[in-house]
Amino acid sequence: MSTVDVRARAALVALACIVGVAACAPPQPMALPGRDGGPRQTGGGRTGRTPRDIRVDAKRVAGKEPPTTLIAEDGTKCVVTEGRYREIKIGDEAWCTWQYS
Repeated sequence: MSTVDVRARAALVALACIVGVAACAPPQPMALPGRDGGPRQTGGGRTGRTPRDIRVDAKRVAGKEPPTTLIAEDGTKCVVTEGRYREIKIGDEAWCTWQYS
C-alpha cells in the first residue's frame, strides 16, 4: 500500500467520523429573518422575541385598536377582520393568533 492510499483512506475515515457525529447532533433552532424580532439583548427582563411568542389561544380581550387589532389582558395583540373586530366586545374571550408587538 502506498503513502497516497494510506492518506486517502485516513481522510475518508476522518470525513466519515465527522459526518457521523454531525448526523447524531441535536437539531439547532433556526432564526428566520423578520420572525425573531432582531438581536437578543442581555440583562434582565424579557429578551428578544421568538416564534414561541406567537400562539393561537383563547384570551380575554382587554382593549381594541381600530381598525382591526385586539389587545389581550397580558398585552399580546391580534389582528382580525373588520367584521370580527366589530363583533368582539371588550371582556369577551377570543380565539386568535396572539403575539407580542
